[in-house]
Amino acid sequence: MAKIKQQLTDEEKKVLKKILEQKPKYDDIAIHELNIDLSYQRRPREKMIKQIMGQFSPVLCMTIQVSRRPNGTLWVVNGATRIMALKQMGNLDYKVHCEIFNTEGAKQEALLFVHFDIHHVKVPLATKLEAAGVAGVNEISRILASGGFNLGESNKNSMKGVSYIPDAYTFDGGESLQKAVFSFASTSFLNGERPEGITFKGVAWLYFRYRPKPIDNEVRWFLNNQTQEDLNRLVLKLWSGGGKIKARLHPGDVPKLIAKAIVLKINARRTKKSVKLDPSRLDDRGAD
Repeated sequence: MAKIKQQLTDEEKKVLKKILEQKPKYDDIAIHELNIDLSYQRRPREKMIKQIMGQFSPVLCMTIQVSRRPNGTLWVVNGATRIMALKQMGNLDYKVHCEIFNTEGAKQEALLFVHFDIHHVKVPLATKLEAAGVAGVNEISRILASGGFNLGESNKNSMKGVSYIPDAYTFDGGESLQKAVFSFASTSFLNGERPEGITFKGVAWLYFRYRPKPIDNEVRWFLNNQTQEDLNRLVLKLWSGGGKIKARLHPGDVPKLIAKAIVLKINARRTKKSVKLDPSRLDDRGAD
């Protein structure tokens, strides 16, 4: 692939100006209808594709910029990494919100690609969530801040996989999320590592399903004696049933497996006279 050109000639700027002056159409397009031409844009990094697959949320997908060629086919000019991740996830009928420009083909698409690449502005995650209509963003930020965490993207206290946090907030308006935040902030579990939203959601789910049982001390005991790597191993063991892994673990299943792993460790520690926690409560159909 030729080196991506960042400087446009005066003639190219005129062509680009005419394209941008169009009144673009907005539509929800199934990802199987979207094509990617790597002749004028860099190939998305596999690491980024895997991160999106592991943390995907419609909230953070945002708008994809697309070119419609004269033959009617649609080509992604901004958002190729997101689309490649979605295609690898396998749901080809999933629809994404697109801004569609009419072009004459790859040469004009290349101008659009350079334009969006040069003018890309990193939007704070909290702003993205607000723009997507996620309720309670200010309260979520306050809850995270109470434990020294944040929705930013550039320091050790910023959340990885932040799309799981609004989900955790919806369990009960933030009460269980607040307990999870306090538990992580008051234990050695993170040990200097960045917090992971999927793990926070798992612990919040644990608190939510066992409310109002007093399990705070036992949850903090677990977090003080485990690391994220330890917890990941426990989750994989639960998912595989202790045997050989046969299929990819879906990210949506992980929070409940996290909660179950903690419950089983707590039950193993309790004395015979103690009342064991019922793991079935972690199921959506479990007793309240």
